[in-house]
Amino acid sequence: MHHSPSSRSGSPRPTKRIDYTHQYDDLVLNSIVGLGAVALAIIGHALFVNGPGDEFDDLTEAVEIEEVPPGVLTARGARVTPS
Repeated sequence: MHHSPSSRSGSPRPTKRIDYTHQYDDLVLNSIVGLGAVALAIIGHALFVNGPGDEFDDLTEAVEIEEVPPGVLTARGARVTPS
């Protein structure tokens, strides 16, 4: 049994020992797995509910290049001017 340093009366008093069912490392690892599952759900929702894909096969198809409409900003922030 663990004892704390002597109290004022001179006799050692026992300390309480708390047994945890989950250790800190278990909580960290489980939270990483949980956050990964949430991230997968968000990515899946973005791809298949709001995004361009209806099925998994849609992700393997080649993408066709489309013309950019006039007045739309490019990736670098420059405006596309009609030629």
